This record gives sequence, structure tokens and C-alpha cells, in this order.
Amino acid sequence: MYIGFEPAGKLIIQLAPTGMVPKKTETPYVPITPEEIAEDTYKAYKLGASVVHIHARDDEGRPTYKKEKYREIFSAVKRKCPDIVICASTSSRNDRSVEHRAEVLELYPDMASLMLGTANFAETPSINPQADIISLAGLMKKHGVKPELEVLETGVRERG
Repeated sequence: MYIGFEPAGKLIIQLAPTGMVPKKTETPYVPITPEEIAEDTYKAYKLGASVVHIHARDDEGRPTYKKEKYREIFSAVKRKCPDIVICASTSSRNDRSVEHRAEVLELYPDMASLMLGTANFAETPSINPQADIISLAGLMKKHGVKPELEVLETGVRERG
């Protein structure tokens, strides 16, 4: 007997191919370059993913807020997946500056992440004071970018 959730309508599948944490030295499978991110996105797109959540990496593989890098990734993804919804990260885990975090909004992605509070990740917290949340929300509205509302609980317990 099947007991479960039956979708009432269209199912939305979102891919986050890179994230903020994994490095090539830890796993060779994490996509870092715009071409790698676009290729992994395309594979998921062919399987039904309709949204891609983009975290950009610099040339050394470190997370970056730079809109130039996001522009390269967005272009590569759109070439392979013209109708996929692009959601840009505005994470505060590596850079708390609202100005830096909002730089990607100038590229007018379809969506952008909007963390609605602080989350304590194992390595570094994602600190989001109310003033920063309000500021980012206002900038998203100004640029016509839909917010992806994020409420996280890491579920990490102290070891001991």
C-alpha cells in the first residue's frame, strides 16, 4: 500500500549544483567553472529540473559574489537550458556586505535567495540581521527579482 504525497499540479525540481562548501580537492565531481555548472545543470534539466540555484566560484574555486562570474555562469546555463529559472545566491556565509551580496541582482536573475534569519552551519554561520534582510528584499523588488525565501535549520547537533 502506498501512503505518500501526491502532487496536485506541476512539480518544481530545483538543482543547486555547487553550493558554498565542497571543493575539488574533496570531490572531483563538484562543478566549479561556468562550463561545468552549465553541463551539470543541463543533465538535471533533461531529467526535469526547472530551477537552478547558482553559487558562483572564483578562478581558484572559492565562493564569490562578483557579478562578472555570475554573468559567465548565467550565460553558459542559458545557452544549454534556455527556459530554466535561474535563482542566484545572496548568501552571507563568506561576505556579510549587503552591497556585495546584492551585486548579482544587477544581472536580473529570475529569483534570488533571501535567508529570513541566521543559520548556524557547522563551519561558519550565515548571519542575516533584520536590516540586511529588509535591504536585500527591497533591492530584489527594485530589480524585479523574485525572492526565494529560505528558512533553514541545519539539524546539526554538538558531538560529545
